[in-house]
Amino acid sequence: FFNPIDMAKKKYFNYDENHLTFDYAGLWYADPGAISYQYQLEGYGNDWINTKDHVVTFPNLPPGKYTFHLKTSINNDFRQSPQLSYSFNISTAFWKTAWFRILALLLAGYITYYFVNTRIRLIQFRQEKEKQKLVSQLEVLKNQLNPHFLFNSFNTLMNIIDKDKQMAMDFTEKLSDFYREILLLQDKEMVSVQEEINLLKNYVYLQQKRFGNNFKLVLNVSEDHLRMY
Repeated sequence: FFNPIDMAKKKYFNYDENHLTFDYAGLWYADPGAISYQYQLEGYGNDWINTKDHVVTFPNLPPGKYTFHLKTSINNDFRQSPQLSYSFNISTAFWKTAWFRILALLLAGYITYYFVNTRIRLIQFRQEKEKQKLVSQLEVLKNQLNPHFLFNSFNTLMNIIDKDKQMAMDFTEKLSDFYREILLLQDKEMVSVQEEINLLKNYVYLQQKRFGNNFKLVLNVSEDHLRMY
């Protein structure tokens, strides 16, 4: 861009120093108008170009290695003409280099991993908090239901103890089995379908003694599912 350079010293240009103009002159006092030139920019094109101009410009040269060749003649015969040459390099922008792209990919991969990993840990944390909340709610519900259920069971036992002592004994045994099962299962994170059904049958028996035929249970579970958790 019209900034003069010392061709003997300046051999390397930055990626944005890629607009080069070569200004040259040949002298032939007998007939100055007979002088013609021939040039080639090796690395940009292989053709030799004939011209009468004293200036040639190469705008926006891409990064690479170049050599500017120049010949002059007074009869358009350049075969015996001496040749001047100037070699130079234009560097690649740092963001287009292989190391920068590799670094950018690594950085992008790390950022992606960090955000994904953070997202997963956040989801796990929320799930754990939700689980703890549900467990806490369940414990509160159990603490509310157990005394109430036990109180109703005792009322039912008092109502039947005078009418049918054998039924009262069976009721007491089922109530004992029910709480024994609860104590055995309450510390387990998972129980089998069979264990759930056994507990449910004892509970239904106790409720039927209280509500009579108004409380019924229908079970439809295949044998294959009883061992599932």
